[in-house]
Amino acid sequence: MVVFVKDLCPECLAGSLDFALNGDGRWDIQIQAIQCPVGNTKIEYKFQGSNPWYIKLQIRNARIPATHVEIYQEHSRVWKALQHTSDGFWVFSPNDHYEKPVPENIQVRLTSAHGDQVEDNFRIRN
Repeated sequence: MVVFVKDLCPECLAGSLDFALNGDGRWDIQIQAIQCPVGNTKIEYKFQGSNPWYIKLQIRNARIPATHVEIYQEHSRVWKALQHTSDGFWVFSPNDHYEKPVPENIQVRLTSAHGDQVEDNFRIRN
């Protein structure tokens, strides 16, 4: 059986799943990550509350989840890592120094759980 894990269970132990069924949600199961069945769709980017001084980005339709996301800083010519949030988005760390305003055209580098990298360009749309 293939199931999609959408979000976190704050009260669960690491690696646990809560199926929101009667009982306490604990089942005797084994978990194995597989490629997401996204077909021929392209990677998509969803923004939440992003503006020229803040970016909150979600990666969608990736066959293998991104475990590291970076945005290219054009003026300093360096890649700056984004921090993964508990709600499945990526943001600049509050303590990190990054170029502002955030450009409308963004160059992003995604690293998968397998170590594969993809570079992409897109335009911010809220």
